[in-house]
Amino acid sequence: MALLSREAYKKIEGVLHNRFRMREETARWFAELEDVLPEDSALSRRLRETPGGGSLADTTAAIAIKRAQPPKDIQDALKWLKIIGEVQEHFKDTPKEKLLTAYYDGTPKVKGRNQKVCELLCIETATLYVWRDEIVHYTALTAAFDKMMVTF
Repeated sequence: MALLSREAYKKIEGVLHNRFRMREETARWFAELEDVLPEDSALSRRLRETPGGGSLADTTAAIAIKRAQPPKDIQDALKWLKIIGEVQEHFKDTPKEKLLTAYYDGTPKVKGRNQKVCELLCIETATLYVWRDEIVHYTALTAAFDKMMVTF
């Protein structure tokens, strides 16, 4: 019996593969808040609009409100990045850290990637799969402790 469903396993692998993109998106979102917003920018208009139909004239206050309450996708990305940081710290100074870096490098899946990673790390394919499973399962456990996993 598998510890994780196929969907959960793929979700975690997707998060590991997309960690660089998530980091860029969150950095871009916070950078947009830090920039001086021209009054006619779409972000400036969005920040000033409130659910009640009024507007916030004070852009600084609006930025503070948005910073305190980022959108759900940014909140989730920040939580996943924290979890991935904990996973990287757990595997620090081990061969699995090198696997984490080499295998989940953010590039699209290409034919022969497993073989290239195995050659780079001087390991057998079976070892790659065992280590990859350990990384994914440790990520799942860490996420479960941080309440990031959802039932699939």
